Amino acid sequence: MTANTLAEITNLNFAYTIEQLSLTELIKQLPEDRQRFYMFGTPIYNNLGDLAISEAQKRFFVENFPEIAYIEINEPQTEQAIEELLPLLRSDDMIGYVGGGNIGNLHITHEIARRKVFLLLLTIRRSLFRNLSILKKQKKDKQNCAKVRKLIIKIRI
Repeated sequence: MTANTLAEITNLNFAYTIEQLSLTELIKQLPEDRQRFYMFGTPIYNNLGDLAISEAQKRFFVENFPEIAYIEINEPQTEQAIEELLPLLRSDDMIGYVGGGNIGNLHITHEIARRKVFLLLLTIRRSLFRNLSILKKQKKDKQNCAKVRKLIIKIRI
């Protein structure tokens, strides 16, 4: 069965989030002709600000790009999702990472997952919604930023 409507895709995404189906199974049920946006880092912790930012980003896509299948991948699913996603990526797929106040190396647990996404998936177009970056000066950060060549940053004003 192919999921065509926003409700069907949302239901598939929810089933994936609660581990009732794998990312591979979710992707196989998406229409072949729709572009896909994989949003990594969707918060499942109780920071209401980060949850609100994540919801606003999702609404932005639904309202402005209804033709794109928007798939949320929460932080604990990152490693498994990368493993499943790599062989299934198409040239028009996009990847993003949820914005929020935890960008940077101040909250290292969140930053480790974010770096895995961006360092392993350098070959495709990606978009980052950014709210606040806190970076302590580290040589490694400068080197990693230099590696990212196709970065699209959306800034809200």
